[in-house]
Order: sequence, then structure tokens, then C-alpha cells
Amino acid sequence: MRPFRDNLTADELTGLLIYDPRTGVFTRRVARGRHGRHKAGEVAGHLNGSDGYIAIRLNETLYLAHRLAWLYMTGEWPTLQIDHKNLQRSDNRWENLREASHGENVVNSPARKNNTIGLKGVSLLTQAKRWNMTRPYRARITVDRKVIELGRFSTAEEAHATYMDASKKYFGEFARAE
Repeated sequence: MRPFRDNLTADELTGLLIYDPRTGVFTRRVARGRHGRHKAGEVAGHLNGSDGYIAIRLNETLYLAHRLAWLYMTGEWPTLQIDHKNLQRSDNRWENLREASHGENVVNSPARKNNTIGLKGVSLLTQAKRWNMTRPYRARITVDRKVIELGRFSTAEEAHATYMDASKKYFGEFARAE
């Protein structure tokens, strides 16, 4: 089996699958596979390992469903990455998908798992307790690989509000609060 590829045409795809843009689900148009293993009308695809994306095998090649959805709806393979607006990688509804650069896709991500504050763009200065700081929270944002210091604040919420203002300014529709 060949790994993920983008070598299928839109006509081939629509001949093999039906895509429902309201649900994001692909169903098989024709029976395929050894001994009719895949029946016409059944849902196509499976969760791909632990990454949460839906993968569909067609003609011995594995395709990511969100990229197939783009091909199905536009007639062309995406030139950029496909971003899931709500961060749910298995939610391939058309309204949840948009083309995005790598940077835009990264911006539309949740706070990192090692973020102890739980608010994106906010950190607690390590020396805050030792020096009894009145403004121990720092807000920072990274734009074009450059870290921009947004200031120090009395509360994490103030720092986060400042981060969100900057995020909306720099990233527009891709800004994400959590």
C-alpha cells in the first residue's frame, strides 16, 4: 500500500465516493475491494492511528478525507494545508474546512500541553514568587518566527486579553483563544 498521495483526479473521486458537505462523511458509490469487501453505500474511511484524521483507501492508496473533501468540492487538490476550524480532525464538514498556510494552521491550535496557566500566550515569570512581583504574568506572541513581548500583568486574565487582541490583529480569522 502506498502512503498518502494526491494523485487522484476529481472525476475519479466522484466516480468512487459521494461526499456529504453537511456531515463531512464519504460513502462508497460502488462496491470495491477483494471479494466485494466494501459495499456501495457504506461509509468510507477510518480513524488513522492516534492522529485523529480520517483516512480513506482508494486504489491501494491512502488519502486524508479532509483533502479529498477539498478536491470533491473545488475540483482541485489544495495547494496549502487544510485547517479544521474547530480543531476536530475527524470533522470534515465543508463549513469546518479552510485552506491555510503552515503558519496559519499552527496559529489555529490550542494552548500547548505544557502551559501551566492554561491560557494561550500567557506565562508566569519563574522569579515571581521569590521577588513578590506585583505583575508576575507575561504575555507574548510569535509572529513570523519573532517573539513579541506584549507586557507584564497583575492577572493571567489581563495578560490573556492582551494576547487575544494581538492575535486578532496579526492572525485575523485564525486567532484562537484556548
